[in-house]
Amino acid sequence: MPDIQDILDQITECPGSAGAVLATADGLLMASAGALHGDVAAAAAASLTQAGQEALAALGQRPWVEQLIWSDTQVWYLTQLHGTHVLLLVCDDHSHAGALRWTARRMALQLEPTLLQL
Repeated sequence: MPDIQDILDQITECPGSAGAVLATADGLLMASAGALHGDVAAAAAASLTQAGQEALAALGQRPWVEQLIWSDTQVWYLTQLHGTHVLLLVCDDHSHAGALRWTARRMALQLEPTLLQL
């Protein structure tokens, strides 16, 4: 079974990828790769997760599973893993949003067994 860092390093397989970060739900850094490194990226992932949950709860909606966020130059993908961790990936090319999502889903499937053992 690959370790967490090996899984996050797979971000390089996505065209235009810039980075990935895995954090606990409260923003503690577990692992990172590429441009998303350190405590700031981990805290941002947790903050985006919380903001999304609160916004949808205000509308009476069920919790979200995935988010894709477009900025002027990047696409961001965010997902929750078991409610205990968050995975955030970024791509520098809008045309690769689908590849970013596919890469993230593959990474999430690989991460889940490892996270269950923690």
